[in-house]
Amino acid sequence: MSAVAQPVQAIEIDRVRNLVIVTPSGFFTPASLHHYTMETRRAIDTLGDAAGKHVTLYDFSAVIAAPPETIELLHVAFANPVYRRIRARKVAFVSPSALMTMQLQRVRTARPDITLFSARASALEWLLAP
Repeated sequence: MSAVAQPVQAIEIDRVRNLVIVTPSGFFTPASLHHYTMETRRAIDTLGDAAGKHVTLYDFSAVIAAPPETIELLHVAFANPVYRRIRARKVAFVSPSALMTMQLQRVRTARPDITLFSARASALEWLLAP
């Protein structure tokens, strides 16, 4: 029996392009997702006045399909009005996995302007277009 990949997340902030890139990987439970959601929020807060004017890429390419409770929590996080002040003006989700893309469609019901991509390059191109 193989071990489940532990969740990890990398966050890159490109202040010149006002771009936040969140790259999670592994298997996320509701508890681990909550932890990393708070980490993402703290990173976005470092943008100061640029928070809310930035664009964000979430690259889910290395995420293992999540349990329904985790997807529901992600949906709730994107719907939460508390975060409106730091909400990105454009959000792209990347996943080459058909199953993960189906799960991310559920999250889009909280924020229909989120755009899904199967490749990171096309997501970046869309995010950075004027």
